[in-house]
Amino acid sequence: MLNIDWSQTENLLKKNIRFIENSKKISADVNKLRTLNETDYRLMLCEDGASITIEKNTDAGYIRFHSAYEPHREGQLLAQKIVTEDSREKIYLRFGFGFGYLFNYLLPLTENQDSIVIIYEPSYDIFNYFIRLFDISKLFTGYSVRLFVGDSMNDVRKMFPYLHDAPRAETSKYCSLSYSSSFKDEIDGCSHALEKFYRDGQLNRNTQRFFAEKWAVNTISNIPFIFKSPWYKGFKGLLEGKPAILVSAGPSLNKNIHLLREVQGKVFIAAAYVTVKTFEANGIKPDMLMALDGVQAPYTVNNDYDFLDIPLVLHANVPRSMFEHHKENNFIFLDGTTVLSKMVERTGKTIEYVHITGGTVALGVANLLKYMGAGTIILMGQDLALTGGSHHAKEYTEGNETVTEDWMQERLVQYKKIMVEDVYGEQVETTQVLDGFRRQFEDFAESNESIKMIDATEGGAKIAHTTIMTFREAMDTYMAEYKDDTFTAKLINQARENGEFLDKDEKLKMIDILKDMVNQCIEIEELTDDALKAGEKVLNLFRFNKIPTNKELAKPYIKYRSILVEKILKNDLVITAINPKFTANFIEADALRREDDHEAHFFVRHTSEMLVNQRELVKDFQQKLEETLEEISKEGV
Repeated sequence: MLNIDWSQTENLLKKNIRFIENSKKISADVNKLRTLNETDYRLMLCEDGASITIEKNTDAGYIRFHSAYEPHREGQLLAQKIVTEDSREKIYLRFGFGFGYLFNYLLPLTENQDSIVIIYEPSYDIFNYFIRLFDISKLFTGYSVRLFVGDSMNDVRKMFPYLHDAPRAETSKYCSLSYSSSFKDEIDGCSHALEKFYRDGQLNRNTQRFFAEKWAVNTISNIPFIFKSPWYKGFKGLLEGKPAILVSAGPSLNKNIHLLREVQGKVFIAAAYVTVKTFEANGIKPDMLMALDGVQAPYTVNNDYDFLDIPLVLHANVPRSMFEHHKENNFIFLDGTTVLSKMVERTGKTIEYVHITGGTVALGVANLLKYMGAGTIILMGQDLALTGGSHHAKEYTEGNETVTEDWMQERLVQYKKIMVEDVYGEQVETTQVLDGFRRQFEDFAESNESIKMIDATEGGAKIAHTTIMTFREAMDTYMAEYKDDTFTAKLINQARENGEFLDKDEKLKMIDILKDMVNQCIEIEELTDDALKAGEKVLNLFRFNKIPTNKELAKPYIKYRSILVEKILKNDLVITAINPKFTANFIEADALRREDDHEAHFFVRHTSEMLVNQRELVKDFQQKLEETLEEISKEGV
């Protein structure tokens, strides 16, 4: 065993921590890098006399994480085995960094084929030894590599934005046996998170990128209404383990919605807003409707339906027309990822968010029912498939000027159709998008074992981790004992009484934040103009070929432009509100930039195009902020 005077490694440790703090390629909590665990680990000199191996003390004895013979040679052979000639533009995901012997050889090989290496090191202890013995900058400078250190899902999730934006043909995962045995739970958790990410994450991410600007503008437009409406806090725990019905607008809804008359008022009925026409056609009122969609159009219903009596839970990012259409009886719904939630947090107000685990309104309703303490959630109309060749309950398109049959068919053409197992064990046609939503529902059911999930849709795709019943069976099993026809009305009144509003001081702080965002917009526009001018100088050098070595003379301009863009990104409320794609694209361009003439030219041109688009978005957003401030002022807040 090696006996090392660790006090002599302090200077190297400090150098490495400075590098980590300033590097975009390493994600690690530096506070965890200042203490060394000398209890469970020991260092051994390898037989080649030049390398070091590390061992961990376990119940089965010491487990070695590196070869005791020739780690460098074995790392070289493994790197050559991993990287093949036909594997261009891959992401190589490696579990276990160790002392970096493999990556000395893997990184140069992957760099030559435009591939990217992502390393997940679950052990801070092992990484702590490395940064006291080796200069990490020598390994990480100049390569398309990312290292993520940590043992929690929050650490793992830090790699998701980079995974989203990196070009890839496929992902290859490698893990040494010693890591598998010593950090099984951490690696299994990381693998599960990454598999879920690749399966479903891209869908949610692309939705956010596409709609971010619309959501942000809608939210700012809705603030005058948000100032007058209660949050959903009053709903917390109301159900106390009782059952609830979750109604979606799948084609099977028409089969049994009439049965809801028998339990109306007795069992809490929560529905996606798109079901309202079907409810109206059957003369039934749900206890709550929810609208989350940033492009949701309000539906016209007959005057005798008393639509305004139904509480409407509205996400802050829905179109303003939703609030204008349903001016009373609204509740504000927030998750922790919106621009409004970030604004509210900066007022000092604490909000317990209802986290939406997927991309559909139905999942938003499911999470709210969980927040309400539902013991059983009974699904109706949750087909997530083209049951009988239909995509929604028939009232969804009847008389709807926005959602016409032709419009819906055009949407369906865009998505690849696949066959999946239905609730009867047969095959049913669905789309890849709907199937992604089905898997998200499965994840919700699996991760909330305390809630009984009953699929009483009577059609559509089979959802794992749910119990399949007819709706009549579900009524007889879970709802027969409830006799009070006014039970759910009492729940809504209680939710309204316990609803939480923004108080006067919080509203004034919100107004100050809105004013600050106007100033951010102005600063972004000025910085963008400077960055575009700097980029144009670089492009002219390339255009007229006036310099002998483009990459050397272009570097100062690229650095200047990068600094300006980073300043733009620091105006975080505005940038994250309207264009997360800009942030992600900048990081991608910066990460994938090569130090040669062609890539330097591409880097400047590509990000300049992003800046032009960004400036227009900011200008429009600034106008909406100013209009909202004027409206609030007129209302005397």
